[in-house]
Amino acid sequence: GRRIVEMVKDDLKPSDILTRPAFENAIRVNGAIGGSTNAVVHLLAIAGR
Repeated sequence: GRRIVEMVKDDLKPSDILTRPAFENAIRVNGAIGGSTNAVVHLLAIAGR
């Protein structure tokens, strides 16, 4: 709860966090841990929004 209040005060938007490098990192982490191929599909869907 406290963190979200700080984020609102700082005017932090999803677009500030959901960057191309962040998605590329998530895909790499998914591959490194042997994650699901569905994870990549979902990440691409989120990135497209």
